Amino acid sequence: MAMPRFDKGLDLNIVNDTDSVAELMEWLRNDRNRSAIGIDVETTGLSWNRPGDDLRMVQIGDRSAGFAIPWHRWGGVFMECLDKWDGPIVLHNMQFDLKFLERYADWKIPWERMHDTMIMAKIMRPGKPAKLKPLATQFVDPAADFMQGRLQKAFDDNNWGWDTVPLDLPAYW
Repeated sequence: MAMPRFDKGLDLNIVNDTDSVAELMEWLRNDRNRSAIGIDVETTGLSWNRPGDDLRMVQIGDRSAGFAIPWHRWGGVFMECLDKWDGPIVLHNMQFDLKFLERYADWKIPWERMHDTMIMAKIMRPGKPAKLKPLATQFVDPAADFMQGRLQKAFDDNNWGWDTVPLDLPAYW
């Protein structure tokens, strides 16, 4: 299932069947101009080592497309993407995301290819907030936080949290 493309041509997708896995692999294989990929994790809690705090979804993308991947069903596909990609990998708050990936995937992290935009923001703007969505909205695309309001409304209307929001809710993925 793909969401509509945004003004800048961003194509967002959820991996939920073998056809969407094939689309993800085609995307990874075919963009010769890609300089980096971004990854992110979505969890049920904020502590990678606390029982019950679980990895729910992982995301991978670049300037043209993004793929949300439910971890317990398709996590191996995400790990295959990371194994195939040999370029730079960008994260925001790398320490958090990589702890979950180490715990759940036993991944050997290629530290020399890792870039943390939260650390970069703190160096470039000392003393200022370094939250991902405001930074992305300010420096990348004014529509970067487009779905945040919809997600918060869904949380409020349904009494959902990070551990209960449906994985297939477009505002979440």
